[in-house]
Amino acid sequence: MSEAQITPVTEEYLRAVLDLGIAGRPVIGRRLADSLGVAPSTVTATLQRMGKEALVTLNERKEVSLTKRGAAFAIAAARRHHLSERLLVDTMGFDWARAHQEAERWQHALTEETERLLWEALGRPTRCPHGNPIPGTGACFSPGTRWLREAREGDELIVERIAERAEADTNLMRFFERQGILPEASLIVDEIVLANGTLSVTAPGGTVVLGLEAAAQVLMRPKEAHPLRQFPAHWQDSHAAVDTGAPVGV
Repeated sequence: MSEAQITPVTEEYLRAVLDLGIAGRPVIGRRLADSLGVAPSTVTATLQRMGKEALVTLNERKEVSLTKRGAAFAIAAARRHHLSERLLVDTMGFDWARAHQEAERWQHALTEETERLLWEALGRPTRCPHGNPIPGTGACFSPGTRWLREAREGDELIVERIAERAEADTNLMRFFERQGILPEASLIVDEIVLANGTLSVTAPGGTVVLGLEAAAQVLMRPKEAHPLRQFPAHWQDSHAAVDTGAPVGV
């Protein structure tokens, strides 16, 4: 199977496995289903097919790993997507809230050569406009990150990134943008009301009430933690960025 033969659904799954792995979370079916917003049974069937295509493996704990082949496809797809977002937002002034959806169309036009040239022209970015690390550039998540819905009252936190699954919801992304819930913004958790499933925070835009589902789309780091570590920007192609061995745990 060539990269051109990877279906959009398969590419979405590969990117989701990579994304969860970079975040330091064991990639299991339930977590993958939550990330993609699909039924667990759908994830199971798709992973079985991807296993037959030598893109993923499952261990005895049912944790999903990318094979070297799957990781190469995932890294390339994620990098093209994030670079397309940076081009749209940074250079063309495109709507931050809609950049993800537009990049889904743009990313397929990038070749390996234009991918690297674009990265250089954009100033060697290491994360996308929504805070997600760009694979192969040395970027990673900060230690101690957790989803906003997992926070406690009184926590002072910094927005690390917006989940990829949220970026497809333009209305939600515009809400985050209006309220100042953007990468590097400071938030204070004021109140959590489990009875009605809401969380109240003080954000740059004032007091904001979020549903717990929306709060599950925002990854935070403690205010006192070091910010996202910025390694010296370098470039690894998608094949050199993975180990030459059996399954790759991302």
